[in-house]
Amino acid sequence: MEYHFEYAGKTIATDKAGYLLNVDDWQVELGPILAATESIELTENHWEVVNFVRSFYLEFNT
Repeated sequence: MEYHFEYAGKTIATDKAGYLLNVDDWQVELGPILAATESIELTENHWEVVNFVRSFYLEFNT
């Protein structure tokens, strides 16, 4: 089952856990929106993890 939400006039597809299905849909502005679905306010430490995981994914495709 596919889930989605609207952002900036575009439909963004996610999986059940809220992960983006298309890596190219990522925009920094989505970070706080996605975090808010888990009642999280992103701090500098959160952004370090987000950026690390994104870099890892882009390098190793996993």
